Amino acid sequence: MVNEAPQDKLIDSLATELQPLKPFIPGQALQWVPALMIVVGVFTIAILGFRSDWQLAGLAKSAAFTLLLLSMVRVMKLAGCPERCRIYSDAWVIGGIMGTVGLFGALAVIGASLSISQALTTSSLWTCIGWVAITGILITLLLQALMARARPQYPRRLAVGCAISASMIGAVIYSLYCPVDALTYIVMAYGGATLPSIMISLLFASRLWRW
Repeated sequence: MVNEAPQDKLIDSLATELQPLKPFIPGQALQWVPALMIVVGVFTIAILGFRSDWQLAGLAKSAAFTLLLLSMVRVMKLAGCPERCRIYSDAWVIGGIMGTVGLFGALAVIGASLSISQALTTSSLWTCIGWVAITGILITLLLQALMARARPQYPRRLAVGCAISASMIGAVIYSLYCPVDALTYIVMAYGGATLPSIMISLLFASRLWRW
């Protein structure tokens, strides 16, 4: 009985300290998106400033990135639910992606015309890729840390949605500065900048997002 008393106290102490963990729903992390946009926006604009020659093509580019961001945020919310959801038939996802495609199609008409070789030699190409890629990677890692206890029904779709959302936060803000509106440049620069975030997100998804 003398030896059992300390053990009982230890058990009681552990039972008091240990509390059951609750699954983290990724939709709860989406409240961070506006705050992240404000932080990235203030930091980016303070260093780079705004573009000086706003045209219709520039507005279409920023609007396309914004629609894609909203679509991927919706994908994250649906893919992160513990229960099964119809992602590809969701009206918000379909509408956002179709709107993005439509705006990019308009950019092919009203935007500047650049060949692949011309886009590759544009002086701002690597600055754009680096800025958006670094922003996307940092936000991707932050969102993964927030969703470490998530139990998503579709972890890979959640990973892709998380990476694209993170990159589009950087893309929307950087597009306020970027003066190049050619579709070829946009696909190469912003598309290339999104790939590292997708790879990192998929790499860590299986390790972090399990219950």
